[in-house]
Amino acid sequence: MAPPRLGVVQAAVYAAEAEALEAWGQRWARVRQAQAYADGLVGREWFAARWPHFGRCHVERRGSGARYSTAAALDGDGPAPAGAIVLLAPGHLTQAVLLHELAHVLAGPGEGHSAGFLTVQLELVRNEMGFGAYADYRAALGRKPELAGLMAPREPLQALSSLAPGGSDPGGVPAPSDDVANRLGRRHHGYQ
Repeated sequence: MAPPRLGVVQAAVYAAEAEALEAWGQRWARVRQAQAYADGLVGREWFAARWPHFGRCHVERRGSGARYSTAAALDGDGPAPAGAIVLLAPGHLTQAVLLHELAHVLAGPGEGHSAGFLTVQLELVRNEMGFGAYADYRAALGRKPELAGLMAPREPLQALSSLAPGGSDPGGVPAPSDDVANRLGRRHHGYQ
């Protein structure tokens, strides 16, 4: 079965992720490790404050022939899902892919790879993968002309790097919490 054909916006988002996020975040050998991470994520104070309606993220591995990962709300296509199932394709047991798929559910139905999706995904990346990953990804997205209409204008990343934990950047994305800020610089696949 051929992989689905990508639209130009979707392809640009995937290219920015590959360019910026592959060197960041966690990789897991087993689905249960990804599930433990998802359970912890949903239980974090910042996450519960941002999405109080969301209580469960179930992670499964897709079949051996699957080429892409996907996610769905557990309770249909409402604007405030109570949970999600994330199906990770072989080779996609990574924090970046799990956060990408979860962002689809949290952004709401019909968002695709829109500005609403990118806002949620950037918030997840910033809080979970750290400011360095966020800055790299934000910059990679900004270099994609296909995304020019979706990306809110930002001040230079140098100005954003001076933010204290708990503040917010000019686009409204909260600065990382103290525990996330303390993890900055751990830029390797094996971080756990």
